[in-house]
Amino acid sequence: MENTELKVQKELYKTHLEFLGYSIEEDPNDEQVITARKQDEKWYFTIFNKGIRIMQTWSTSEYARTNSNRLDLLEFINAANYQHTAQYSVTPSGNFCIQMTALSPYERIAFGTFFEFFNREVSYVGKVPNAGKIFGF
Repeated sequence: MENTELKVQKELYKTHLEFLGYSIEEDPNDEQVITARKQDEKWYFTIFNKGIRIMQTWSTSEYARTNSNRLDLLEFINAANYQHTAQYSVTPSGNFCIQMTALSPYERIAFGTFFEFFNREVSYVGKVPNAGKIFGF
């Protein structure tokens, strides 16, 4: 079943991201997800009729992926969740994940502010205690 509103929303978000200099990748079998790339970074967007979820993942260090250090990784994620607005988690493969959701249809200024806020949240991750051990820097 065709969802015209979803297609319109997706095109609006894609146009906005392309204007900001991101290259867009799409899976022709998934009408909701787009991937935006800029330099070495990659963002995943899931588009809804009335909202969007942004997600970014990072590889963790060997230290963080070692089972004996799992508690340190989970404590790091808890500290990030406690101190910040975004949702932080770990994927089954051991990657660090940050995501935020906005529950409103596309609007240029609102999305720009939301995306800027998301990127600000991303910049805070390195300031969470033990970030160096978790990411290997």
